[in-house]
Amino acid sequence: MRANQAADALLSEEADAVTTRLIRDLGDLYRSSSAPVGLRHSLDTALAEIAHSGIHSVSPHARRSRFGIKASALMVVAAAGLVVGVVGYAVAPAIQQLLATERGVATLPMQAIAQSQTSNGVTVRLDRAYADANRIIVAYTIQVPAGFNNSTSGIDGKIALTDGQGAAFPIIEGQGANGDTPHSSAGLVSFDAESLAAGTTHVDLRLNFPDVRAKSEQQGASDLVAGAFAFNFTLPVQAGRLVTVSKTVVANAVPVTVDRIVVTQSETRVYMRFPASAGIGASDWNADVHISGAGWDSRQLPAGFSGEITLGSMFMNSSGEHISTFSGDYRSRHGEWTVTVDSLFGVDTTTPSSGSDQPKQARVAGPWTFTVSVP
Repeated sequence: MRANQAADALLSEEADAVTTRLIRDLGDLYRSSSAPVGLRHSLDTALAEIAHSGIHSVSPHARRSRFGIKASALMVVAAAGLVVGVVGYAVAPAIQQLLATERGVATLPMQAIAQSQTSNGVTVRLDRAYADANRIIVAYTIQVPAGFNNSTSGIDGKIALTDGQGAAFPIIEGQGANGDTPHSSAGLVSFDAESLAAGTTHVDLRLNFPDVRAKSEQQGASDLVAGAFAFNFTLPVQAGRLVTVSKTVVANAVPVTVDRIVVTQSETRVYMRFPASAGIGASDWNADVHISGAGWDSRQLPAGFSGEITLGSMFMNSSGEHISTFSGDYRSRHGEWTVTVDSLFGVDTTTPSSGSDQPKQARVAGPWTFTVSVP
């Protein structure tokens, strides 16, 4: 979910414009790898105070961003939690709670893998996995020996997934949780499966942890390093539904093109093209998008929802297309869809910030509205 959409859902109609803007700017700024250290430290400290369960999320790349929203909370610190995906509820078991944070993932037909390897006292277990035409999701646990803190390996971006020919699937996002037993943690990582050939029914995969690291609980003692760990497995690939759009709309003299929409059981993707500007590179630009239809809107929370949940991500692919994703199963939603690009925004991640300096930011107001017939 984009920062602005998340801010809208978080603040509701009663929120004042200043607070809304602050939350949006926090989202844009925190997501940047060049955010001031002082800001990151203060937000991380606040997050630590509210993250009682130890669930955490990491975006491996600045352009591959992930957002979650928390219901009925009007706090700036909650906005920080929104950006990094901290989830504030008990973890038991850890993997099931991680699945619950990703809208619709808990109901996916994930395949049991149940492979484990041990090295230097560390056990990594690949628990289950899932693949469709949009993404591949893996869930795993890491057990470290007594005397070491839980490992964040895997969700730190130092994990690789390749096919049988060695071609890599880029990481989209990762999140982890402390386990319900001492010195254990769980991870849930999504990889971009766009490169799978149309009609692929099964894929041979290799998941590799170059190493697993854990910090010692004793000050000054050496950290633990174990591995590498590698798992070979095969997954069925759930088909996707391709909707070709190829429409361009111009607003404020800026053209935005929606190339296509791909609908799978785990998520829906909107592929777009639009120009970069303001001296900010194309990969640092993103679109604030939502999709809607008769009686539904991607910004709506599931009925009876409470807590926090992740509704999607955004990134740029190797073809220069900007992708916005919407977690959950939209396959039953047929007929007329409206794709609304509310704004375009960029945050320059190439120039490090120092002191109170902020990275260059720019925003282009919309909306750009597309009507699409989805069979």
